[in-house]
Amino acid sequence: MPTQLLINRDYTHHPGTGGSKSARLRNRLVSPVEHSPLRYSRKLGYALLAMKAHPEITPWFIGVWIALAIVGLWVTYIDKNVARKKRLLPVYIVGAGVIFVLFTLLMTGDLRMMWFAVPAVALITFLNLRQLRACSTCGRTIHSGMWFAKAQYCPKCGGRMD
Repeated sequence: MPTQLLINRDYTHHPGTGGSKSARLRNRLVSPVEHSPLRYSRKLGYALLAMKAHPEITPWFIGVWIALAIVGLWVTYIDKNVARKKRLLPVYIVGAGVIFVLFTLLMTGDLRMMWFAVPAVALITFLNLRQLRACSTCGRTIHSGMWFAKAQYCPKCGGRMD
């Protein structure tokens, strides 16, 4: 891979720093990729890698998780409508995972953190989708507690889980 030609990318005039603006323009950094058609996609990639962390959104993170907890309690334990529960439970689980990954990206500002966060959230989402079931007979939400086995019968009414 060819190396970059010069080390100065500053093309603005800073009073008192010496040198002219035209000299800085001539000495600006010229990358071998600068004239390629992939230039803009690479700039986007570099922009994502150089994202700034936003710890000021932590109160929003906490507020969203409190709201998700309330909705989750309602969907899983309070609501007895079986059809709605079966429809909303997977949407809630996947949506909470996506929201967590987005907040992680925004708060850390580090795209490399996604190498850890995305597989972890994907595993947790997969396990939650397998473990949480709604009984068609009584409407109770069953958390099997077994990682890779689905509950076969409802512990409350004894009905078969489908």
